[in-house]
Amino acid sequence: QSALAAQQPAPSRNARSTPSAPATPRALSLEEALRIAERESESVQIARAGVDRARGQLLQARSQYLPQISGSLQYTRTLQSQFSALQSSQPTPGPDVPPVPARDTTTFFQPCTRYLAPPGATEAQRLAALETFSRCSSGGGIDFTKVGFGSKNQYQLGLTGSVNLFTGGRVSAQSAAAAAGQRAAGIELSAQRAQLQLDVAEAYYDAALADRLVAIAESSLVQTEEALRQTTLARQVGNQSEFELLRARVTRDNQVPIVLQTRTARELSYLRLKQLLNLPYADSLSLTDGIGDTEVPPAGNAITTSN
Repeated sequence: QSALAAQQPAPSRNARSTPSAPATPRALSLEEALRIAERESESVQIARAGVDRARGQLLQARSQYLPQISGSLQYTRTLQSQFSALQSSQPTPGPDVPPVPARDTTTFFQPCTRYLAPPGATEAQRLAALETFSRCSSGGGIDFTKVGFGSKNQYQLGLTGSVNLFTGGRVSAQSAAAAAGQRAAGIELSAQRAQLQLDVAEAYYDAALADRLVAIAESSLVQTEEALRQTTLARQVGNQSEFELLRARVTRDNQVPIVLQTRTARELSYLRLKQLLNLPYADSLSLTDGIGDTEVPPAGNAITTSN
């Protein structure tokens, strides 16, 4: 195969001289290739996501038959309220005003009764005490920190519920449309799987066929090399003419491009298979399921027709 070796590119001078051990080919069957392709295929994953989305849309459409309940929780922290001015408008107790009773039972109102004059007070003292009591009751009598709209921490909890009594067929139509979408998504997933299996099987057997064609082309090259060697020896002893030697050399040279072409086609077939399986480019594959020989039916079973 000296002529074929001459067609190969020469190694670079900068390349390392240390030979690297060839990688062990990975045995790959058609069943394993189909399994890897389905796991790595983006189209199949997209189709599966479409099935999940259609299932969710169906559940969402059917949920309208059930009561709808929603809740909310809100928390508000008040740093400063507009009611602070009202709280600060109450009169300042004087030294003669008694303190707040320890057992005072009022919740939202300040104990303004402590501003009232004690028994035995003069008329002027009673009038002043009544004025102070009215100011306390009108301005600062309410403790806004203990009511809902004036407190610093406010919590709001809401719960609402609804149920559809009559929708005019809208819910049924939406459920039917969602069910049809789910069936369509399932069909799309099956179609993507079938197309993937077809592509992988086609690429697998194309690679197997390329291996067979390369073997045939290399065998033919070996035969032409042997024929050229024998013709050269016969020409040297005078048993063959120069024309026969030239024809054997041309036959050998014509076989070299065929071998290169079949090898290139085999590399492209393997690249296509690796692409479908999402395998690294540097991986070496060895196909275990080759192309079997076609069984020819016996001659006795042949059907003959006559015009």
